[in-house]
This record gives sequence, C-alpha cells and structure tokens, in this order.
Amino acid sequence: MLDVYRLRRAELDVHSILCKYVDAPVVARDAAGKPQLVGGAIHFNLSHSGELAVVAVSDAPVGIDVEQQRAIADPAAFARRFQFDTTDQRELMRLWCRKEAWLKARGIGLAGVTARMDLRGWFVADLELAAGYSAAVARAGSPMEICVIDWSGDVTIARKISR
Repeated sequence: MLDVYRLRRAELDVHSILCKYVDAPVVARDAAGKPQLVGGAIHFNLSHSGELAVVAVSDAPVGIDVEQQRAIADPAAFARRFQFDTTDQRELMRLWCRKEAWLKARGIGLAGVTARMDLRGWFVADLELAAGYSAAVARAGSPMEICVIDWSGDVTIARKISR
C-alpha cells in the first residue's frame, strides 16, 4: 500500500510541477502508455524507486529513470541480456538507468530493452541524486542545462548541472 501512496503523491507533485509550465495541465497516456500533456509543447516523464520520485520536464521528448541500487543475482547474464560491456554492479545500474531513460524518452519503454542504444540525436546524462541510487535523464536533441530540484515539503533546493 505504501508504494501506491508514494505513486499518488508523485503524481500530485508532477501536476504541481507542470502547473509552472502550463495553466491547466491535462495528462493522458499515448498508445504506448507514456503520460503526456494534452495539446502541449512541454514533455515530461516520471520515475520512482525506493524513497525517491523524479520528474523531468523539457521542450523535447524526455525520459528519466531512478533505481535504488540492489544486488544483481547474475551480473554476467544481466550484462549479456541488455548488451552492456561490464559486470560491475554499480556500473550495470548506471547503464541500466541510462538505457531506461532513453527508452522512455523514445516512447517505447521496456519494449526495446534488449536493443543496443543508438544515441545519435540524443543527450543522456547521469544524475547524482542520493546515496544508494542511480539515475539518468535522456532528451531528444542537443545537450541541455539540467536543474535538479529537491521538492521536499516546504524546502526547494535547486542546483544546476551544465552539460
């Protein structure tokens, strides 16, 4: 039940965030199930894991992923299946976040998870959000400035990461 509560809270936070970009955001899901703003030029994506929820907002297709670091039972099999060139657990989680963010930005989600990443025309960046987590954001187009905002209660902390 706690995960349902966190997901609902994250959805409400997303609505609050989107209100900063459009007056009355209406969110619908596309054919692949990806949430999108109806009639808007703003793109967004949401991910949650453990205690964190993250949102990416952009003027181009965007995807974001966060994963609480955990042990991978068979790192070699994981690396083979998802076409990664390492068996280091932390690196696998970092690469997984990059891949999932890129897939979500493309609007295909996990359907293309075994495909090798072709990043031509895409900007992908790792995010350092909290100890014990890996995270990444992907956006169609050229590099961008990333602003990470801690949306905890009444406190908002922003830091810019230039890429």
